[in-house]
Amino acid sequence: MIVLGLSTLTFPSSAKALFGRDAPMVVEIGVGSGRFMEYLARRRPDLNVLGIDRAPQSIARTFRRLQRREIRNARLLKGDADWFVRNVLPCEALHRVYVNFPDPWPRKKHLGRRLLQKSFLRSLSSRLTPEGDVLVTTDHDAYFDFVVRNAEAAGCFDVDLPRPPCEVLETKWARKAAVHRHAALRLKHPASPLKRDVELEEAMYHAVVTGNLPDLTAFEKRTFRHGRGVAVLMDVYRPLAGRGFIFLVHVEEDGLRQDVVVDVREGKQGFVVALRRFGEPLHTRGLSTAVRLITEWLADQGMTILHTKY
Repeated sequence: MIVLGLSTLTFPSSAKALFGRDAPMVVEIGVGSGRFMEYLARRRPDLNVLGIDRAPQSIARTFRRLQRREIRNARLLKGDADWFVRNVLPCEALHRVYVNFPDPWPRKKHLGRRLLQKSFLRSLSSRLTPEGDVLVTTDHDAYFDFVVRNAEAAGCFDVDLPRPPCEVLETKWARKAAVHRHAALRLKHPASPLKRDVELEEAMYHAVVTGNLPDLTAFEKRTFRHGRGVAVLMDVYRPLAGRGFIFLVHVEEDGLRQDVVVDVREGKQGFVVALRRFGEPLHTRGLSTAVRLITEWLADQGMTILHTKY
């Protein structure tokens, strides 16, 4: 069993590279407890099954379930499905996508958080094989209507309303729900692949500053807008050993959200400001901005900047 993270700078270009064999690849978005992935992978050993979820606990539960059953034709990806589809997944890589009982985000102010938006469905269409489809099952009527409207508006799918396939009825929520609403979005013609939103870089951003470290009472949580997103300096701490600071930073850019740690630690020439490898962050322009903002804050507090690379 393999668990991938979006910190993988180059996702395998084919199912064979990821699974070690040629076979149609299907994806479940939102793996929950892993019950569906286990059932599908065991029932269809001819498929390569990829599960995507951004919740660590769901990935962990599913990993343990698949490992106990010694299932070899499944892989897990911890990360955001929307960002993964648009920025990592190759075109025509998927035979089928399952979305089983997604969070309906029923409150009006939260509608933008729903996964199956028109833009996401258009992105997904270019990642499907010509015979590919998206199977959506829910017990929430408003969400079901939302999915059908967006699929029709996307212009890439024919919308069918068949009975759910047997594998979908094996999910945890299908067994609990009294009513199932099921839609099959059959690929009609794919949208043009979108330009990747975030360019990944291999450089490790850093700066070197000298002088006396400032008093932490001068720090306040602050939000900065940058290019295509925001960077939030959340908090700062002193390390248990040695001199320096540990900053907690939240960065958003084009649908990608990262919580990162930036160290200010003592070096040979002064204090080095750099990303800590905790969590294996993706190196993007947003993280470059985070390092720059912390460096500039230190300069505002009286320290001198000797060198920058961001």
